[in-house]
Amino acid sequence: MKKLFRSMRDTQCHFSLRKMNIGVCSVVLGLFVVGINNSQIVRADTVNESTVTTVEKRVEKSPNTVAVTTEANKPVSTNEGISNNKKTYENIGNNETEAKDKLSNQSLDASQSQESNTKQDRHSIVETNTYSTRSLKLDTSSTDTLLVSKKQNSSTPSNGWESHNSKLYYRNSDGKYLRNQWAAPTGTIHYFGKEGYTISNQWYTMINNQTYYFDHTGHTVKNRWYTLPSKTIYYFDHTGHTVKNRWYNVSNNTYYFDHTGHTVKNRWYTLPTKNTYYFDQSGHTVKNKWYNVSNNTYYFDHTGHTVKNRWYTLPSKNTYYFDQFGHTVKNRWYNITTNAYYFDNYGHTVRNRWYTLPTKRTYYFDNEGHTVKNRLYTLSGNKTYYFDGFGHTVTPLSNNSFVVIGYVPGQGITVKRSDENNVLHGTSRFLANGSLWKVIGKKAFNNQLFYYLNDDQWVSSQYVIEGVTKGNYRVLKDKADSRQYYTSQYNPVFAPWGCASSALSMLMKFDGTFNKVPGSSEYAKLKYMQDHLPRNKRLGGQDGSPYTGYGFTRVILSNALKNYAHQLGDKNVKDISGASLDTVAKLVLAGHPVLYYGWSSYDGGGNKVRNHCKVIMGYNKSNNTFLVHDPLYSNRHFYKGGGGMREGIYNGYDLGPITWVSASSLSREYAYNGGYNALSIN
Repeated sequence: MKKLFRSMRDTQCHFSLRKMNIGVCSVVLGLFVVGINNSQIVRADTVNESTVTTVEKRVEKSPNTVAVTTEANKPVSTNEGISNNKKTYENIGNNETEAKDKLSNQSLDASQSQESNTKQDRHSIVETNTYSTRSLKLDTSSTDTLLVSKKQNSSTPSNGWESHNSKLYYRNSDGKYLRNQWAAPTGTIHYFGKEGYTISNQWYTMINNQTYYFDHTGHTVKNRWYTLPSKTIYYFDHTGHTVKNRWYNVSNNTYYFDHTGHTVKNRWYTLPTKNTYYFDQSGHTVKNKWYNVSNNTYYFDHTGHTVKNRWYTLPSKNTYYFDQFGHTVKNRWYNITTNAYYFDNYGHTVRNRWYTLPTKRTYYFDNEGHTVKNRLYTLSGNKTYYFDGFGHTVTPLSNNSFVVIGYVPGQGITVKRSDENNVLHGTSRFLANGSLWKVIGKKAFNNQLFYYLNDDQWVSSQYVIEGVTKGNYRVLKDKADSRQYYTSQYNPVFAPWGCASSALSMLMKFDGTFNKVPGSSEYAKLKYMQDHLPRNKRLGGQDGSPYTGYGFTRVILSNALKNYAHQLGDKNVKDISGASLDTVAKLVLAGHPVLYYGWSSYDGGGNKVRNHCKVIMGYNKSNNTFLVHDPLYSNRHFYKGGGGMREGIYNGYDLGPITWVSASSLSREYAYNGGYNALSIN
């Protein structure tokens, strides 16, 4: 070694003292390092050729300081032997300034060198040549080179935060980056992805295939609303997942989140359960209130469903009907289970009142909201009406009321039919002459009275007799035999062929119109009636004189006799020809005397022509007998047999002036060979 240093001194004598001082300082520093690691043998010349160490600049940092790494210095190879001293000296000479700068820049303190060397020595012990302090002082340049090589070989990556390409990494003490894990290396929890950097400001799918959003601090977003950089707002639950396709409660408010994770707002939305809700501008389902959607008002019940196709009572106790679209029904008719209701402009069903529609038609609605039709109904104030099929009022009649259709030449009486506007129209239907019909009520149309049959059918009072069946026995007016109405065709006016006028006078006495006949006395009135009896046979008048019988062939026909009664002032007389004997019985029980065409004791041999007029004034249902007034009897022969017997032609119909006649006997003369000619008064 002495020779070596002597040679070195001779060769490098031209170095300045300043340079020597630098070398001595380097040797001293190196010996200080060797002294600390006194357990090691330094042999720099034993470094293998394959060992390449990257020297990184290192700065002091606190545990939370991020170390920013740059490109490492080029590795320095130390596989050249100490024997190549000359070359080494030259390299040192050429690069002495560079070497000094490197040593100066590293600024390593003793503690750092110790820590670095200690970590390196834990893995392997590198033997190096040992030099004395005195020898090292002789050549500081060579020592500088060796120390630099030593420092490069002994540096290892340090643990801590690192930033690469604006991404944060954390390197453990083992030199490896944290990956695929949650960790809090400096107290704050972060997730380190498979790439090794902390996840922030992005969606990230973890190794368990769960996707989370990490905010700008690197934390997963949980239990809060969060606006992404794209301005899209999501709610993240307590597990950090966006809420989708479900109801979720946030701060005591329940929202529905669709398949994209957005709260449903300002729209109808159908859930997977097929239930449809409306969500307001706050994202809440509308419940227990009216709500306007696209200029249509809906009511949402306590479950949040729109009320449809049903009655619904609001908390205000008002009841509405909602149609199939969820709209309240207003200002219109609406059918619900075959019942028609009318809803006013408030959407309420009209009940217990009269109501005039926009069409100007008026109806009465009952307590259930139905229009009253085809039935009797008592209104407030105890007023009772019958309502027809269109809901129009009809003055009601007794349950036992009926009408007998009067005779109209030809087909019979025409039936009228009403419409929804309360107007009558003609029909092609006719009611047979003399037929009896149950009637429900009556009503005036254009100041003319009509009777309501049923099914919106009407007949004019002009052609009918109204009756009400009462009891089983009736004798008209106040005496047992109604004798006060009896008129003889012999007294006081002698008119043997004047039975028609005499019988008609009984009807007129009954209804009080006999006084309208001209004349100041009964005689004068009866004489007037006989004198003016129509005798135009072609027009249905009597053929022959009522006084003498001259040219007599038949009495006046029933329809002509009715017209004659009207001329005399009795408009109540109706021709009911065609009425059955049962109908006659009903009329009599209802208080209507009936003038019928039958036989007298003069009609022998079954004469087909009924040339005698009689009047029925009573009926007894218990024995089916009729009280008959026969005008054929004079005051002198006012008894049975006082008629035909006197003439010597008794045919069984000389029964007396006022007699109860069996129905069978009466039927033989009244109904024989298609008879049924009769008059009555209404």
